[in-house]
Amino acid sequence: EITRRQGNAESTINFILVNQILYNSFEHMPIEENKEKIYLSDHCMLEVTFKIDTVESKSKDEYTK
Repeated sequence: EITRRQGNAESTINFILVNQILYNSFEHMPIEENKEKIYLSDHCMLEVTFKIDTVESKSKDEYTK
């Protein structure tokens, strides 16, 4: 998919840099070619989704013991 448009020129750079933990959690990376969300740049937005488990935080009482 196209990630940058300037006049008639188009280019494609669809990669992101992540560490090994995020790489293993990667789900998908759609490219917003229509520029409906971000329209002030000649670059198209890359939106990355990761599957990350959450951990319940401790209550305030557990920290003060």
